[in-house]
Amino acid sequence: MKTKVLIFCWFFAMFSLLLEASDAVVANYTGKVLVWQDNKWKNITKKGLILKEKDKIKTLNKSKVILLFKNGSTIIIGENSQVTIYELLNNISLILDEGEIRSQVIGLQQNQTFEVKTPISVASVRGTEFILSHIGNQTELIVVEGKVTLYDNSGNSYSKST
Repeated sequence: MKTKVLIFCWFFAMFSLLLEASDAVVANYTGKVLVWQDNKWKNITKKGLILKEKDKIKTLNKSKVILLFKNGSTIIIGENSQVTIYELLNNISLILDEGEIRSQVIGLQQNQTFEVKTPISVASVRGTEFILSHIGNQTELIVVEGKVTLYDNSGNSYSKST
């Protein structure tokens, strides 16, 4: 049991150090996951990869990746999905180009936002857990805990809560 606790503490400390220098890292992944950096797709081959604004993450069949943000929020990008990291400096803003993500948003300050855009909508959240998918030309939102407001491209809003 002590060994597991020590391994967890070491793992948490290493990610904390990585997050000092950036706002997002690859916490874990399975299968084949690609990252768009330096104008080319690269295979993710290790945990701890530092992600920056404008990087893209793509998961292939039977693959997923967990991203950890500086504020403690996480997203799980499901298989056959693509996400663009749009903003990380003051707010967290992602673009779900295709596929599905599950987010757990925590640790936002009063003036910070966490939002996920799809080609036809924007989900804006605070302290909540939700699943957002965009497949074809259809977006679906499932709120696991908390409240999420979804805006369409016309500015209409739809709130879902548990």
